[in-house]
Amino acid sequence: MYFSLNFKKNLATPKSLDILSDPHVTLAYLPTEEQKHVLDQYVGQEFTVTVIGYGNDGQNEGYMVRLPNDLPYFNKATPHITISVKKGANPVNTGYIAFEPIKPFELTGVVSLVEW
Repeated sequence: MYFSLNFKKNLATPKSLDILSDPHVTLAYLPTEEQKHVLDQYVGQEFTVTVIGYGNDGQNEGYMVRLPNDLPYFNKATPHITISVKKGANPVNTGYIAFEPIKPFELTGVVSLVEW
């Protein structure tokens, strides 16, 4: 699920981290054929997520999100949007950093299927 870049313009990202150009929530990392079949039903649809946390461990920076109940999520990591990463860091690790609660706000994105 991809989001507009507009929500990142007010972030105070540390200079040691590189801002990512494609903010998204990965609904299924390396999905099975069955998971792809399930997600195909949602491709092109808009959904609103609620941002409920923020985290930065010096390697990864991101938002923790609450997904709509009717949107499938197939990953072990906390649902999140990676905002930035340190050079050499892996964006997938953002889902495992400690998130602190923040004042919730909503973002609307479109479900896409990206093949790796």
